[in-house]
Amino acid sequence: MTNNVCVICYDVSNVEVIKCSCDCCVCFDCMTTYIEVCNNNNQMVPKCPNTKCNKEYLYESLKILPKNILISYSNLIYKYIKNNVDFTTTNSKIEEMNILIDKIKKEKTLFLEKNYPKCISKTIEICYKSKLNKITKSNRQIIDKELKEKN
Repeated sequence: MTNNVCVICYDVSNVEVIKCSCDCCVCFDCMTTYIEVCNNNNQMVPKCPNTKCNKEYLYESLKILPKNILISYSNLIYKYIKNNVDFTTTNSKIEEMNILIDKIKKEKTLFLEKNYPKCISKTIEICYKSKLNKITKSNRQIIDKELKEKN
């Protein structure tokens, strides 16, 4: 494992770190604290500290964190969606969401192409589609349940 400098505390880490698509590194301790602070303050999802990037960290990139932190992150996402997403969406909002989803897919594909050999990136892409369908179905059930409770 190579040495990585955390963009928050500037410590050098020679263990796994959380990396954004812009290659910024955040150490375990800083990311753990960042997620906990966001969760406790009902803030938005954690974003890359690089002001030129500022992309949200996706669950996939945080999988190396301890389970309790991943649960905290999941709770944060759930609270964010519950409090900020209007489920009575208009066609323009649906279009915006589709554009965002397409952007995330393209970003993920570029990342795979850039960092993995073609055969591995294709395998990951196929597996990711399967996983995405499972996640979407599971989340849809949770969202439907929440909507029924609100009505």
